[in-house]
Amino acid sequence: MPALFAQSLFHDRPEVLRHVVGNLALYLLGWNLSFWSVGYALIESAANVGETTGKLLHGSARDVKDGRRVIVETVQRVLSKPPVIGVLVGLAVGLLPPLQYLFLPAADGLSSPPLAPLFRAAVNLGAAAVPGSTLVLAGSLALGRASGCEGDDVPATSRDMLERLLSWRSLALVALVRLVALPMVAGLGLCSLLGQQGLQEISSTSVGQALMYLILAQVSVPSACNSTLIPQLLGRPDISAAMARVQVGIYLLAVPFVCLWLAIWLRVVGL
Repeated sequence: MPALFAQSLFHDRPEVLRHVVGNLALYLLGWNLSFWSVGYALIESAANVGETTGKLLHGSARDVKDGRRVIVETVQRVLSKPPVIGVLVGLAVGLLPPLQYLFLPAADGLSSPPLAPLFRAAVNLGAAAVPGSTLVLAGSLALGRASGCEGDDVPATSRDMLERLLSWRSLALVALVRLVALPMVAGLGLCSLLGQQGLQEISSTSVGQALMYLILAQVSVPSACNSTLIPQLLGRPDISAAMARVQVGIYLLAVPFVCLWLAIWLRVVGL
């Protein structure tokens, strides 16, 4: 979503847009690695509540005693996730000169790399990630009731968790934290940090203003649909459906808040 805002705001300033898109891509590299490692572990533990008592990271008591083995297995699980593999491959292509020559077009655009068709195919395939996530969100909503969010095959502990997740109190609390508290704390904290460190001049240039606005916009928009993908991968459509309902509610509530915060940040950074 911030990328769409950036293209609308800076389409007539290609140099600024290039810096914004590049820094957004750098942010997404770190975000994907953290989400599909730490985030996956958190959702996995919630999805298997009541089924992994006395276990740690799906290991037996013997595995828990062997700390090295647990660490190795954890790293292997993290590195086996397709998004993590994609991030690592992208870093390799972008940083290693031989792979740059094979895949990436020249800066002047006059020469085409030998494997340019594969690079363009990967770009087109990656462009389908967001629509694909939206389809998963819609499918989770449509199939959630049919798959039995409250059926007898759902463990009692999971059923209690789903009931708490789908309550209006939980939705209001998530919306309050994500749409009000987090943008306020992060935005004011960033401005205060720049002032304390004497870095106000960073935001005085057009590129600095654009990057600061991108950071502020990033913390003001609701989260993506990825949290509905992991329960599907874990074979828990009940949790995926519950999270999809919560996300739809957050998206509906986010419309006025996002408009308000984006207008405030535009004024703060002077755009």
